[in-house]
Amino acid sequence: MVNRVGPSLVDFDMEQNKSTRDHILLTICRKGCFQDITIPLYNLEDHRVNRMVQFGGTVFFETDDFSSRLGGVLPKTLTFCFAQPNTIFKEIFHSSFEKIKVYTLKLVAVNGEPIYRLDELITGIPTWIKQKYFTVDYINHANEPILEKSYLSVAQDRYKANVAYDTTLELPKIWIWNAVKLQWEEKLI
Repeated sequence: MVNRVGPSLVDFDMEQNKSTRDHILLTICRKGCFQDITIPLYNLEDHRVNRMVQFGGTVFFETDDFSSRLGGVLPKTLTFCFAQPNTIFKEIFHSSFEKIKVYTLKLVAVNGEPIYRLDELITGIPTWIKQKYFTVDYINHANEPILEKSYLSVAQDRYKANVAYDTTLELPKIWIWNAVKLQWEEKLI
């Protein structure tokens, strides 16, 4: 199917959205010659935060493209940010630039056990609550702003923090994005 696209870039975006395949074929004119180029499509909806865990006054999630760029970490990095002032993770320094929280904290392990994904965190939470005291290993990339609002990950140091679970805080829960209802739904862990 041949479609002429233009003159606006929005027309190009709309044609990409209409595609039922994972790629599109473009015919372009370069130096007077027509060339066919196949480019893969990248669905932003498939690469966004769609699950979060609230635990101990802190929100944990795997970074998407946008938050990865803000924090200077790879996409799908298990990161966390403080959601309440009385978080049990208060011993952990959290970077903040221009009153914006930047996701520079990477969860590495709990009680010496590596934690790479949100599912591993969810599985471990009931055990850590029963223990009450546990140790968290993390990396604080402590980004420094460069070129105004751009950030570059400059620190790779690993830190440890001792944590004491506080039973007066909200129960841990999973927040799942419902793309049909366009709202977050919660489920207790």
